[in-house]
Formats: sequence, structure tokens, C-alpha cells
Amino acid sequence: MLTIGDRVRHKSTGITGTIIGYGYRKISESYYLTTLKVELPAYSYSPIKPMAEDLFDRWQIWHERKVLACSLPFPVNSLAN
Repeated sequence: MLTIGDRVRHKSTGITGTIIGYGYRKISESYYLTTLKVELPAYSYSPIKPMAEDLFDRWQIWHERKVLACSLPFPVNSLAN
């Protein structure tokens, strides 16, 4: 289940952002589908924040892939030889 504050990625466009709310898309008089409202990263210092909204099932949880630490498979001092 995706919740407000989760980082998500759009399955078809690849855009990423943070969930800021929920919405709906009316399909018929009595049928609605849930949407997610996602705040996109701003690339400038503008007070206007870009946003995207699409159906719930078109988003997936997203984790940035960062290397936090790594170790070499051999001792560092063996490189000097």
C-alpha cells in the first residue's frame, strides 16, 4: 500500500516524486478509480512546485540506489606492490 510521503516512480514515464495526496477519476456515474497526487522535484527555486496525478496502479514504490559503503576484496596495501 502506498501512503503519503512515500517516494514513487511512474511505471510508464519513469518520473519520480513524493506522494502528497489522493484523488479520483470518475469513470461513470457511480464508478471512481483512485489516483495519486505526486509532487515532482523542482529544478529551480520557484515557489511553484510541479505535480503529477495518475491512477494508483500506474505508480510503484521507488528507492534511490546509492552506495553507502564498499569494501575492497583485497587489502589496500597490496596495491603498492
